[in-house]
Amino acid sequence: MPQFKIAGVDKESQLDTELVVEADTEANAKVKAELRGVVVTDIAAVVHQPKGFMAKSIVSNKWILRVFMVAVAVLLSAIGLFTEMLLLPVSAALFMVCWVAGAVVERKSKKG
Repeated sequence: MPQFKIAGVDKESQLDTELVVEADTEANAKVKAELRGVVVTDIAAVVHQPKGFMAKSIVSNKWILRVFMVAVAVLLSAIGLFTEMLLLPVSAALFMVCWVAGAVVERKSKKG
């Protein structure tokens, strides 16, 4: 059942109050809050994100980044081998940049 965040004033204490009400519609949520003694001043639907939503996207980004890192390193190393090793230092530098970027993404996924 959908939830609505109600802001208003308590009739008895005259203090500002907020509560979350489960109701099928916004109008029903307003009536339920009024039955609890709250004069409604604002209603907003509560939106729930799936648990682990951000963590899943970070993990998938980590794997995409690692695949990209390996592909770039292999491609540039192959090019370096066929051009008398001129691109080998560039390949190594790009590999390290990708490796550090992967470590940063992994560290963020552990914090979040």
